[in-house]
Amino acid sequence: MVGLCVLGVKLNDVRAAVEREGELTQSSIQALLHSFGGKKNRLTNRMEKIRRQFDENPDGLAEEAFQQRKKQQTLACLEHAMGTLESKRNILEQREASEEASRRAAAVLPSRAVVDKILCYQNKLERQLSRAMSDLERLQRRRQGELVPPPLAVEVAA
Repeated sequence: MVGLCVLGVKLNDVRAAVEREGELTQSSIQALLHSFGGKKNRLTNRMEKIRRQFDENPDGLAEEAFQQRKKQQTLACLEHAMGTLESKRNILEQREASEEASRRAAAVLPSRAVVDKILCYQNKLERQLSRAMSDLERLQRRRQGELVPPPLAVEVAA
């Protein structure tokens, strides 16, 4: 996330240089390349491509019109790169927030040993409740005068 913020600052610096100088200079590209540790990437390659693209004037525009066009297209490319950077930053922020929520939820969960103990107690309580319900049912039938045979319990283990 910090790297994206630094990259945003560097792109702002390049944009300011283009606005100031009217074109994308080799020194601006070198400064951007330096911020990546001297290693080329898609962004620096694209900036170099834009710079090379404007070495020639294939449409035969007047020099001032050509300079203005070069500046506008370079700024548009930088704006697009900054928009992409902003959307990636938003995605990362959402992902970090989600991961933080997951970490908090995981911190609340009990350990495996505690869960096993809880399950053991739950099973024991269910058996006690089942026996108590059977005893209650037998007592109620006897009160009503029914002949109640002794309890018969069958357990099937898998």
